[in-house]
Amino acid sequence: MRMKTVGIWIVEDNNADVFLIKLALGRIEQPFDHTVISDGESALRMIGLCRDGSMAAPDVVILDLNLPKVDGYHVLQAVGQTPALASTRVAVFSSAQGVDPDHLRGAHYMPKPPDLDNFLKEVTKTVKRLIQPQAPLDGDGRPSTGALAD
Repeated sequence: MRMKTVGIWIVEDNNADVFLIKLALGRIEQPFDHTVISDGESALRMIGLCRDGSMAAPDVVILDLNLPKVDGYHVLQAVGQTPALASTRVAVFSSAQGVDPDHLRGAHYMPKPPDLDNFLKEVTKTVKRLIQPQAPLDGDGRPSTGALAD
């Protein structure tokens, strides 16, 4: 049986972080296609293409909050307001200080770990959780612990 190819948007302006995220994605043991989007304005354009049916919605968005042109909070708001992205799961992965989970609209929040091993581990673990179709999200956007094991 063939596994579904997972569509992933990496919305991140730091090339080193993009490289590490792609490295971590190689560990998810499921085929995936990824699109790198380097600023918030471009992410909003892509969301618009999904809204009008010109582009398939991604399964997962890995979103940085500190983006050029338009910040990640606005991108997150646009995702939440776009019916075509209703089943898209978002992981906010940021080094931003003072992030208030109440402003993340149900997205899973992960602070960027400062060391390589934890960075790769956290991205891999989170994406694996978010791509599991039977993984219901709890009230704060995280897959419920009853459905998933760490």
